[in-house]
Amino acid sequence: MRPNSVRKSEPAPGVASDLSADVHLSWAAMSSLALAAQQSYNPLGDNLLPLLVLALSSAMLFGNVVALVRPPERTDQGNLARAPLRRTAVMIGIGFIGAIWSLASLLAS
Repeated sequence: MRPNSVRKSEPAPGVASDLSADVHLSWAAMSSLALAAQQSYNPLGDNLLPLLVLALSSAMLFGNVVALVRPPERTDQGNLARAPLRRTAVMIGIGFIGAIWSLASLLAS
C-alpha cells in the first residue's frame, strides 16, 4: 500500500452507505440555511425608527423647555433675549407627540 493512498472506511452503524451519509449532511445543511434565510438578522435592531424618533423628539422637547425656563443671562448683538413663545411652544408640542408615539411603539412591540 502506498503512503499517500486513502483507504475507504466502513460506514457507521445505522448508515447504509457513505452516499446516504453525505445526502443526510447536505439535507441538514440546506435546512439550516433555509431557517437562517427566514430569520433575517438586522444589526441595527428591529426598532431603529422608534428609537431614533424617541431620541430626536425628546431632545427637541427638552431643549425647547430649557430655552423657555432658563433664557441666557447675557445676549450678544443679533441674538434674542429669550426664545419666541409661539415657535417654542410648537416645537415642544412636536417633540412631545413624537416622544409619546415612539414610546407607544416601543412598548407595543
